Amino acid sequence: MIDWLIENKAWFFSGAGVAIIGAIWYGVRWLWSAKRGKKAAVEAMNRLQAENASLRKQVAELEALVASTDKGGQQGAEASFTDDAKTLLLAAKNGDGYIVYHRYMTGAAVQAGNRNFINPENSAREESRWKAALNELLARRLAEAVGNKGTSFRLTKRGYEVADEIEPTTAKTQAEPSAPPALGGSVAGDQGKQ
Repeated sequence: MIDWLIENKAWFFSGAGVAIIGAIWYGVRWLWSAKRGKKAAVEAMNRLQAENASLRKQVAELEALVASTDKGGQQGAEASFTDDAKTLLLAAKNGDGYIVYHRYMTGAAVQAGNRNFINPENSAREESRWKAALNELLARRLAEAVGNKGTSFRLTKRGYEVADEIEPTTAKTQAEPSAPPALGGSVAGDQGKQ
């Protein structure tokens, strides 16, 4: 082989020789990569099929959740509300329909219906609590952002409907812990008889 290269060095190092050897080298590499490329394509296809199956399963679960919520009416959705989200929703409904979340250097405020829900003021725990309630209303599409700053929110039509449905049950449960009614008449009437 070396003898042949020495005898044909002029032809070998000319443009024709370099082109022929380059073409042979390119052909060998192409065959090698095509073999490897088929294997990579099969692996990619298998991976995509597995991801597709996983996504189909997630979509089916979400569709079942939506269907159960739709079939069960709104009651199923409200039953899983946190008390804080219910309170915030009802305060907004009974007020002007807006919820305002302000963040400032010394703390924050979540306000609805002329009430600041973060008490004591500047409490990080209370801020997290009421911000979670607001996020729950937003996630359930019971409130929507107004503007682009993310500080003002208003109830949606669905928010008002849900608030109307849960208000009687919330008012009833809040009235129950009060003092028992007096039996046998009023205290003022009894004092006048003496």
